[in-house]
Amino acid sequence: MMAGWPPHKSIEESRKRLDRFISNKKTFALEYQGKVIGSCGLVDYNEERYPELASLNGREIGYVLSKDYWGRGLMPEAVKAVIQYLFEVENLDFIIAGHFKRNAQSARVIQKCGFAYIKTIPYETQYGTIETSVEHILYNPHKT
Repeated sequence: MMAGWPPHKSIEESRKRLDRFISNKKTFALEYQGKVIGSCGLVDYNEERYPELASLNGREIGYVLSKDYWGRGLMPEAVKAVIQYLFEVENLDFIIAGHFKRNAQSARVIQKCGFAYIKTIPYETQYGTIETSVEHILYNPHKT
């Protein structure tokens, strides 16, 4: 449950989640050698947690990658491409990224992509469990 939900138990469960992501048009599929191996998704950030950002335009990014492809540098490359798109095309002021404290792989991706630490907060997952989330921010360098 590194991303807040357990691994899918069936193809039907995966299909439903993919359909939801596709219909929202806020998720990028990560393809490697003709196979989808993960995704990068965009959501509205929690404005209550960041009142200091109210006058700025930003989003939160999350990502997931099949364990079979960890350690190859694929996720930092994908996240950097999405960051470039969000800053250059969508003209966002900032992007927030968080990771569960126990998730060293996600922490490393965030570090490689240049995000800066903001704070550590409790985070309630969609299953009602509480995780410690380490939050980071990246400001658009074209706007500073």
